[in-house]
Amino acid sequence: MLTSTETLSRIVRILARLVAGEQPSGRDLAGAPLAHAWSMVAGADTYRIRAVIAMPPDIHERWRVVVLLAIDPAAGWALVLAGDQVAWWVLGDPLPGDESLDHEAGDIARRAATWASGKSREGSRQSAEASRNGDGSRDGRPPHCRPR
Repeated sequence: MLTSTETLSRIVRILARLVAGEQPSGRDLAGAPLAHAWSMVAGADTYRIRAVIAMPPDIHERWRVVVLLAIDPAAGWALVLAGDQVAWWVLGDPLPGDESLDHEAGDIARRAATWASGKSREGSRQSAEASRNGDGSRDGRPPHCRPR
């Protein structure tokens, strides 16, 4: 799934506040899913978090693997990107014996901010090219000349 430019901009704003030392509010975390048996996985561009998620209100549980934007295990929260939705998770116990907890939380947020900023610029550039071309194409060729 593609992440919208609006969502990417929201990610950049939230991460800037978190990197500056702001914490999520009680309102941000109220009703957030509970993640337990969680662990982090480093990816090429961002980290991922995998966890068993308990989703209110009916508390059904399922495994999820999503983009990890920021985390503070000591404070018990994570900020994730699931599809095109930015969401807070409340952290329960991590996966027992997992060594992924050694990742630096600041590095996770910085990598996510770099990724979101780059994707946002890429999306803006593609939109500008398409509007300059007038027909929605990205390379300026008329529709009948484009490869299929």
